[in-house]
Amino acid sequence: LSRQEAAQMALNAIKAPLVEYDNDNTISVNGAAVQINGGGAKFVTTTIAKQQNISRHTLTNSTVNSQNTGYTVEFGERYPPKLELKESVDVLGRPSYTWSYDKEEIGTYVNTSELYAEFTTEVTGKDLYDAIGKSIIDDDDYKLIVTIDGIDDPKVNTKLFDETAMNKNNKKGVGDTGNGTLTQVFLDSEDEVVRVAIINTYLARPRVTTARRRTRSPSMSTASTRTRMTTISRSLRTVTTVTTARP
Repeated sequence: LSRQEAAQMALNAIKAPLVEYDNDNTISVNGAAVQINGGGAKFVTTTIAKQQNISRHTLTNSTVNSQNTGYTVEFGERYPPKLELKESVDVLGRPSYTWSYDKEEIGTYVNTSELYAEFTTEVTGKDLYDAIGKSIIDDDDYKLIVTIDGIDDPKVNTKLFDETAMNKNNKKGVGDTGNGTLTQVFLDSEDEVVRVAIINTYLARPRVTTARRRTRSPSMSTASTRTRMTTISRSLRTVTTVTTARP
C-alpha cells in the first residue's frame, strides 16, 4: 500500500456517509461488547443544515428500504467536526475544493471528479462539441462558463467564446488555443454547469541589470596626516617627533 493510496482511502472515509442498521444485537466476548448487526442498512441523516461541513447531499428517495430523510451525515462531520470542505472555483476558473480546519484554510484543490475532457493542443469548436455531447450542449438548463487564464469577461479577453462556437461544423480553433495550451472541460451534472478552462503556460525571462559600484577608500594625504599629528603632539607637549604609518 503506497502513501498515495493510503491518503486516498482516508479521504474517501472522511467523505463517506454513515449508515446504521435496523436490528442491533450486542454480545459480550471476554468482557468486550461486540455488535452483530442484522437487517437493512440506513443512512444516518440530520435536518440541521449548519452541521453540513463536508457535504450537503440529501436523500431523494426515502421510501426505498425505509430510508431516513434529511441531510446525510458524513464521517468527517461527526468525528472531526472542525474539518470543513467547501466547493469553490480556483483562480484559473476550475471547480475546486477548499479544505479548512478550525476555520484555518489548509488548501484549495481541483475537483478532478468533474474533469470531463482535456486537451494540450489546438481545440476546435467541433472538438468541444464531440467531447461534451450534443444532448448537453442543446440543453438550455446547462450553463456554460468559459475562462482563459481565469478571465471570463469578453471585454477583457476578446478570445472568449460562447456555446454557438461549439458545433460540429466549426473546425476552427477557439479560445486562441494551440500546442502547449491546456484546455480542461468540467461537467457538473448535479448543478448543470459546464466549465471550459483554458490555461496558458508562460516562461518568464528575468532581466538582469549589473550596477557598477564605485567605491572610494577613505584616505588622507601623508602630509596632511603628518601635519595634523604634529599639531596634536605639540598641543599635548608630550611628543616632539611623530611617525605616521599608512597601511
